[in-house]
Amino acid sequence: RQALSGSKPGSDLSRIVDLEGRALTPPGFGVLASASLAKKLGLGRGALVEIEIAEGHRAHLLLPVTGIVETALGTPAYLALPALSRLLLEGDVVSGAALAVDPAQLDALYARLKAMPMVIGVAPRSAAIAGIRATVSENMGMVTLFNTGFAVMIVFGVVYNAGRVMLSEHARDLASLRVLGYRQSEVTYMLVGSLAVLMLAALPLGCGLGVALAWLLTAQFSNDLYTIPFGMRAATVAQGVLVVMAATTATTLLIARRIRRLDLVRVLKTRE
Repeated sequence: RQALSGSKPGSDLSRIVDLEGRALTPPGFGVLASASLAKKLGLGRGALVEIEIAEGHRAHLLLPVTGIVETALGTPAYLALPALSRLLLEGDVVSGAALAVDPAQLDALYARLKAMPMVIGVAPRSAAIAGIRATVSENMGMVTLFNTGFAVMIVFGVVYNAGRVMLSEHARDLASLRVLGYRQSEVTYMLVGSLAVLMLAALPLGCGLGVALAWLLTAQFSNDLYTIPFGMRAATVAQGVLVVMAATTATTLLIARRIRRLDLVRVLKTRE
């Protein structure tokens, strides 16, 4: 069961808009199907779709698919309003209208519409948009906070574990260099530099895998009710890189502290 929406060509307030923000004109004859509906029914451009109207004269239609459009909400199917009225044997009727209203006249308009028995309800666009933005901002803010926290802990744990392993493997070598006359800063630079090289080598691969994971999650979250378009900004990747670098810096400071506290005599007495 799916609504077949009639769209009036040349409308300004109620238009067919795809995910790219382009306004589309409904076909004079034929159906403009959403990509989600076309995928569900196995339709393509030029295919014939059988439509059974469940109200009124219960017309039985066989219409071609003249276009596929990527939509954000639902699985709509569009037809030009004059063509739809003709196919349904109806006059010039509408089930809803979008109005541009002077804010100073809202109270008078609501009072007038309330007195009209044919008007079932009024949905202010500003209230709907404000509610959606508040809900999305609150939910996404919490999700972003938790994801960032988990990412920092994972990076900290991975880098710190790698640093501890490297320190354990090369503690004898570092102690030997200290005995041979290398300064503390030079010995620390060798191990910390190795960690920095590993981080720089891992960042491009990590960024690529992160973008791929984001695309996969976006595709999995999309369903029949809504489609989430994939979008990735350079600023988002840059923020991830900064988080990794900050966690790595904090970890290297801890590793450097452990290097400074090495007991040279005990380390050199340790058997390989």
